[in-house]
Amino acid sequence: MKIRILSAYCVQLGHEVSIDQARLEYLSEDHPSRYHFYCSSPDCFANKVRVIGVNYHYSAEESKKYKIPHFRKQDEHLPNCAWVIDTLKENQQGRLPNETEEEAKLRQIRQKLSDLIDVFDPTEDSDDIKNEDSFISSTPRFPEQQNTILNNNTKNDSSKSGCRRTNQLSRLIETWREAKNKLPKKEFEQLKLNVVGIGKLKLCNYFKRFNYAWNTEHFGVMYGGVKPDFKRYGLGFRMTFYDKINDCDVILYISKEKMEKYRYRRYFDMELSRDDIRYITVYFIPDKIELYENGKGYKSYQIEINQLKNFFLIVEPKT
Repeated sequence: MKIRILSAYCVQLGHEVSIDQARLEYLSEDHPSRYHFYCSSPDCFANKVRVIGVNYHYSAEESKKYKIPHFRKQDEHLPNCAWVIDTLKENQQGRLPNETEEEAKLRQIRQKLSDLIDVFDPTEDSDDIKNEDSFISSTPRFPEQQNTILNNNTKNDSSKSGCRRTNQLSRLIETWREAKNKLPKKEFEQLKLNVVGIGKLKLCNYFKRFNYAWNTEHFGVMYGGVKPDFKRYGLGFRMTFYDKINDCDVILYISKEKMEKYRYRRYFDMELSRDDIRYITVYFIPDKIELYENGKGYKSYQIEINQLKNFFLIVEPKT
């Protein structure tokens, strides 16, 4: 049986991570060695059951060759492993006890995806991405003692209940991209997302091109393509989008000072330093999009992003 493992304990990082967070951490380090992972379900964790991280050492790309990063089984898991139980539950045919027809359909759709986020929390005040709700607590190092006490009283036991929760925009983007590319349109439009501070809505409606959504009441993710001739200012950058608003250029500027304080600054620096960039798709949750005019009469719309956790970019390489 192929077990769906959505988070694992990383020995090098000293805490549990999703595969997307492992990728951000790995690509933000300078020449790191490959990570080692243990299953995050408590009994498996206590017995050092190993899992493998796949494709996390590659950047996200807009490419037909791009493979979704994921965890897969290495050692045999214990029968009471929460990931085993969760996978068995998801793979059952028909409706489960106390399950509505809509929930059963969603569960069957979920089987086709590597991951599916049900709850997204964009309300964190810090650019330091925190650990997601998990089976085990964060600890400084993997405990060698077999009698290690694990803290299973997480703030939200979302993994055990079958509900996937994240505060990472990059992970939500991966969910949206995979679902959009892999599922038939009718199934894709059935997927729901519960956004903290907003409520439940269709996943497909939470993502919109910025030039169609900038002056609406859209409070979700906006995205668009930027020209490859962006300007660098140390770690900072200034990008111009292909699409315009009211015949005016649309500019996104991130200062070097803001980038220098960001935990994953090296990831973005690495991506923007590539010599094979054909196209870049930028995803963001803006704080403001406003019209500015300089002293020479040049008008442009400026996108303001206060927290870089609400920003992500994906490169489409040259073929």
